Amino acid sequence: IPEDVAHLIFEKIDSVEQLEVLLMLWAAAPQPRTSEDLSSELRSSVSSVSSRLATLEMAGLIRRDPDKSDAYFFMSESPGLEATVSA
Repeated sequence: IPEDVAHLIFEKIDSVEQLEVLLMLWAAAPQPRTSEDLSSELRSSVSSVSSRLATLEMAGLIRRDPDKSDAYFFMSESPGLEATVSA
């Protein structure tokens, strides 16, 4: 695992589901996705995915869609995150 990827996981990711949500948003970028959409694909509960989305947003890894409050998209405050997540 590249050092920057390991650092991201260690510092910002709390669970496998959270990592899956982040990767799904990255893969869909720039299109936003809802917690319902993500939970269906992950076969998880909406409340669990909503919690993961809130945590990722607070960490600055994703953003809420300004036009649709229940949707999120991958857009990091960190310029190097795109390269790290794609690794």
